[in-house]
Amino acid sequence: MSVGILDLGSYAFRIGISTSESPARQIQPSVVENGKVCEVYTQGEVQSWESLEQIFNNILPTIGIDNKSNKVDSLVIADSIFTPTSDRDQMSELLFEKFGLQRLFYLPQEMSTLLASGIETGVLVHHGHTTTSVLPIYKGRFLKHAGTRAPYGSNDVMRYLSLHLQKQKANKFNIRRQNDKRIAISIKQKYLQIATANQARSKFLFKKKKISVQKRNFLLTSAARFTSEIPFNPNIAGVNWEGVHKLVYNSISKSCPVSASKLFLQNILLEGGGSLMKGFPERLSSELKYSLGNSEISPKITKVQKTVWNSTAKSAELIEQQGRWITKEDWLESHQQLIKEKCF
Repeated sequence: MSVGILDLGSYAFRIGISTSESPARQIQPSVVENGKVCEVYTQGEVQSWESLEQIFNNILPTIGIDNKSNKVDSLVIADSIFTPTSDRDQMSELLFEKFGLQRLFYLPQEMSTLLASGIETGVLVHHGHTTTSVLPIYKGRFLKHAGTRAPYGSNDVMRYLSLHLQKQKANKFNIRRQNDKRIAISIKQKYLQIATANQARSKFLFKKKKISVQKRNFLLTSAARFTSEIPFNPNIAGVNWEGVHKLVYNSISKSCPVSASKLFLQNILLEGGGSLMKGFPERLSSELKYSLGNSEISPKITKVQKTVWNSTAKSAELIEQQGRWITKEDWLESHQQLIKEKCF
């Protein structure tokens, strides 16, 4: 029988079969309640279990997970290493009791990336939709005590860019309209660029510019262009946290003495949709070099080529071969303790 994969992200849930190269379906983890869009899953945690069940009723039957057909009875769930065990336990109850699942396994997205990369010591930097996380890795194990998860991501860039576009009343931009949302995404991808450290300090790239998107004219103000700085200066978005470069530097400092930091700095894995913005790896490298002062160490940053989906699909084969599943019978006996023992 086929193994299913459920990739839980703040931007999208993706579901499919492990032998497929891409998901069978993708859906945003949000519902409309009283005329407002409510997020169901953010920062690796469930915000509404009732709404989550509604979404599961919608997407799980896509691959045959339901109490009627049970075409798929095993599911690998890609969540976050920061997801609370209590959330995993409650999700297990929902999947076992309501959807007739027989076996499951929780594999953090960070771990599937690590397994696919082959790197044993380094730092995994994930800049996603709503969160930025930094996790040092030593000999194949996460140093969770030195890891950090910050509440900002690519969505903050989109949100602030949209606010600036909306101020221009002449073009009648409204982020609530799907087409206008697509315009904002297009502007972000085409016109926003992360400056080098020196350029950012002189605001070299942030001069206003007239642009045209879908036959509509916009004035990309210096403030709108400056939203690209949010990953390195989240205070712009009203988030009182350090920039991603400082998160990386501090995590490495907690992991080892400065004298032993070279191995971590020269093995930095970069993943997440937010990190795809032009200039991101170059800026991270230059900021880290600046933080190191006179050190001769040159940070090496590698973009993860495989998606979380591909990495999880590959890992699912190992889980099946090694029989690492949590079965419904075992879960009924041990609940959270079993999840802690078997999953990462």
